Amino acid sequence: MRVVLPARIGPEELIESNIPLDDDGHQEWDPDKEYDQGERVVLTEEHDGRQPTQRIYRALTSNQGAFPAEHTIDEVGADEAKWQDLGGINRFRAFDEVVGSKSVSDASYDPELYNPEGQEALDQGVAFRFKPGVVTDSLTLLGLEASYLDVVVVNEDGVQYQKRHELQTTIPESDWHAYFFAEPERDQELVLTELPLVSEDMTIEDLPGTLEAEFRISAYNGGAPAKIGNILVGQSYRVGESGFGAEASIVDFSTKERDEFGHFRVRERAFANRAQVPVLIETARIQRVQRFLAQIRSRPAVYIASKELGPTVFGFYKRFRLLYQNAVLSECELTIEGLI
Repeated sequence: MRVVLPARIGPEELIESNIPLDDDGHQEWDPDKEYDQGERVVLTEEHDGRQPTQRIYRALTSNQGAFPAEHTIDEVGADEAKWQDLGGINRFRAFDEVVGSKSVSDASYDPELYNPEGQEALDQGVAFRFKPGVVTDSLTLLGLEASYLDVVVVNEDGVQYQKRHELQTTIPESDWHAYFFAEPERDQELVLTELPLVSEDMTIEDLPGTLEAEFRISAYNGGAPAKIGNILVGQSYRVGESGFGAEASIVDFSTKERDEFGHFRVRERAFANRAQVPVLIETARIQRVQRFLAQIRSRPAVYIASKELGPTVFGFYKRFRLLYQNAVLSECELTIEGLI
């Protein structure tokens, strides 16, 4: 079990993308304009020293001069709010903390820049170049809708990591009927750990981690729009070894109501992943693990078990319990609830 605290990727860290800032079709907020209820704006530019949020806002009431980011329900309450935060713009949805919102594009990008060396040229879909600016040894991508995902990591010394990942297409049943008629299933997540250590002027092969590296990530979906839900990079912390007996489930926020005639009315809404994972820990490290978990109690993180022993969840732990077993090994029970 590894835990990764994702680095923030904002306008300063994002070098380029093939998704333009105005891809959502909304105008930049204008302090001199009077907005009617329902109008939408974006904040992609600085306004009087206030930094852009790269988010979309909808007017709740007619207003003029009310900076959207400072007049939402979260900031001033429902009675005083003038704007509703609708989430990130398309270009930055892959870097927000909402798994269900995705960056989507079928625009072209430079294959020489984004494709690994020696691979067939792919040049349509979603592409990002960014530099986290912190030590990283792990990359997690969630909510993928693509056929291929290219990952290239470079620094001044050149390419340090490059690989094309085929998002495996599987058929649910292994018979001829399924072969011809079943809908193929693709992997929707990719987890890479122990990337090579890269800094501006050196490469240390025997240590994990990537410092001051540039990431180039592109997703190709056979000509159809490619989608990326989350790109999460950071340095991983090893909690212990995942054990057998992990539980995976979801928390469904849909409503199902029965009327007086017995008919159901179903409103489908989002859901969050949930996992309960037993982890084996060296008893000598148990206090360090407890301190680490206490430090991240209110920070979203990527919890990586393994494909064989448990799921990968981006969210918060809801509960942990440390069980002292003997002088050598102890156990930690982690209950993790994912973000929507």
